[in-house]
Amino acid sequence: MKINPSRFQNQCAIFSFVCALAFVVFSGTLCAPAMTTTEPHAKKILDHIEQTRQAIYNLAREGSHPCAEEKCIFVTFWDFDGTIIHGDITDGLSDPATGRQTYKGLQQLSIEAGLANRYLGANGFQRYREDYERLEATAGHARAYEFIPQAFTGARPSEFTKLVKEYFNTTLSKYYFASSMDIIRRLQHNGVQTHIVSASPEFFVSGAVDTTGIPAEWITGVDLELDGEFMSERIAPPLNYAAGKTERIQKVLAEIRKQEQTDHVYVLAGFGNSHHTDSHFLAWIAAQKLPAGKPLSVMINGDSVPPDPNFLYVEQKQTVREP
Repeated sequence: MKINPSRFQNQCAIFSFVCALAFVVFSGTLCAPAMTTTEPHAKKILDHIEQTRQAIYNLAREGSHPCAEEKCIFVTFWDFDGTIIHGDITDGLSDPATGRQTYKGLQQLSIEAGLANRYLGANGFQRYREDYERLEATAGHARAYEFIPQAFTGARPSEFTKLVKEYFNTTLSKYYFASSMDIIRRLQHNGVQTHIVSASPEFFVSGAVDTTGIPAEWITGVDLELDGEFMSERIAPPLNYAAGKTERIQKVLAEIRKQEQTDHVYVLAGFGNSHHTDSHFLAWIAAQKLPAGKPLSVMINGDSVPPDPNFLYVEQKQTVREP
């Protein structure tokens, strides 16, 4: 059955007071954003997270948990590339069978736009790829991830804003996973924060603000320290890679506790797509002890390694550009 959008919106407007009163009891499910995906795991994930949140609130109503009198904050943490978006905003997306490029990455677009002084000219991006692959082979993945933003040393972060925002609006947002976006919208509606911890440069991933609805202060990537208004070669720690993502999450949680003036900040779920880059923070989240219920660590389209019994493995293919 199709929902008439205008009728649905009118019902929400007329009964908005019902939604407000029912939020505590029914977790904001009335007038919640409509689900667009047909992949069943999205609802299962949302149900698990909401049941955990409600279990903590139930303790509060019984008077056996401080949430009854103090502020409680609920959060989730997300990788971005391959988790929220199909493909990679830095490297782009290509058909693995044919090698045909589906969309360019922001690294290529930015170099072609002349934002990398060391890689100017018609063959600038090719020279960058050769340097990157050489560095990855000799110094390892972590050093190669650092090199991605360092290619733009000497540029101003503001020089990327227009290019990146337009590319998200016109191209990248079409490749968001429908299930991931449905989950994010429902979590936001239910008062659960959704923080991005990406290994892409922060001046790339921050462009997702408008198309995801996630506030800029909740989005982190690999960043460079500044020399005045220009980017230096120094990585602003921690590096959002492997164990560094866990360190970043711990730093974000400490900032939330300080800002909100509460110790009651609970991580309800984590989302990643790679054992190589995300398993460390997903394992850390899975090991958290909540007042009630269990946190959920979700591996989306995970790479082929022995599965971790503490993770939920799901496959999702549907993107928002599909009907």
